[in-house]
Amino acid sequence: MIRYALFFLLALSPLPLASARPVWQWAWIVFIGLMCLGALVTVLTSRKVRPSILQQALRLPKAALLLFSLFIIWGFLQAILAIPEQPRIGTGFQFISSLAPEKTLKVSLFFLAHMMLFILVFVCTHSRERAALFFNTIAVITTLYALYGLIIFLSGNEYILWMEKEHYLRALTSTFVNSNNYAAYTGMGLITTVACGAQRYVNTYRGQPSKAYIREILDGPGSLYLIATLILLSALMLTGSRAGVVTTSIGLLTFFLIWRPDGLRLKTKMRIGFLVVLVLVAIALISGERFTYRITETDLFTDERFDIYPLVWDSICTFPLSGTGLGTFDEGFRLVRTVDVRKLFLRAHSDYLEITMTAGLPATILLILSIGFVVQNIWKHALSYKTSVFAACVLAVAVQLGIHSAIDFPLQIPAISLLFVTLIAIASARARKQLI
Repeated sequence: MIRYALFFLLALSPLPLASARPVWQWAWIVFIGLMCLGALVTVLTSRKVRPSILQQALRLPKAALLLFSLFIIWGFLQAILAIPEQPRIGTGFQFISSLAPEKTLKVSLFFLAHMMLFILVFVCTHSRERAALFFNTIAVITTLYALYGLIIFLSGNEYILWMEKEHYLRALTSTFVNSNNYAAYTGMGLITTVACGAQRYVNTYRGQPSKAYIREILDGPGSLYLIATLILLSALMLTGSRAGVVTTSIGLLTFFLIWRPDGLRLKTKMRIGFLVVLVLVAIALISGERFTYRITETDLFTDERFDIYPLVWDSICTFPLSGTGLGTFDEGFRLVRTVDVRKLFLRAHSDYLEITMTAGLPATILLILSIGFVVQNIWKHALSYKTSVFAACVLAVAVQLGIHSAIDFPLQIPAISLLFVTLIAIASARARKQLI
């Protein structure tokens, strides 16, 4: 039952504008809480399920969860210790809690929901079969959203669901509002789909001639992965997102560099990689007009987001320890905003700078270390077990989002962050089971 609830979360979170509105964020907080409560009741009432769940729970990355818990506790302290008056910038070193306690409380609860989701997925995907089921389900879900986006784009690109589109009128966004965020989501789906196709090769054609696999790709069940790849790649190109296309390409390259299955000769692996590159180039030529325009006709250095980075850094230097409060970029940026900034910025367009500005430097270090410990375990697993497609895929997605987050805010979009936590929890579960 919990497994189907997780599928429901992954399938529905991108639907209502990527769940980027507060009402949907609160809804998923409640939903994840109910899932955890249901899992707890199952453990307490089922003697058959209890041993395997408890055994898997003992494998949880305790150090990473402890650091992440400390980060969340700091967020709650920011909300509780908030002072009513805003500080004055330029008066030297200052210490302050949250500028908007209600926002900080909501964001802290959302971080807590992500940690509970990680634990839930970790204990529910300890077997290889379940992990493969989750990866294939994610590939299907992301492909369906890409297909919907293509249909809307080709029919005029005037609506998002039933609402009239106001922004990104020339870009494919599917159910998302921001094309860059949708490009990040589609990139995750593309890497996952390629990984699922690679897994099918490992399971079915280990040691056999690569021509047999190529025949099945073109005429057989394996062709479904090719069709899904084409759909996702087309959608990605039509977003026109420079960061999305570049970071996804780096992610795919990372996957093929890390993935080292037994029985697969280097020559065959290079052929598969070359085939993927050919498909990428072909789709770029067919549907990449929007992307080509963004690359050739726009100047990256005139983007105003780069003008606000020094101002965000000034805020970090003013509140280096405490930050302005999780979720309070808008309030904090008003204190350092200058007349030269003409556009409205509700986010820093850099997850690293924004989390440092709002949480403070010490809390940011806790957050990065907690994620780093989990990624390190997955990396060890990828090196130790050559057939670990799951580890290679998740590391590739981590590289993709890690780079993209430096110049945008993909991980602040629930549809993306919830999917990323699910992927990293699956790979971590497999890694901990093999390494311990």
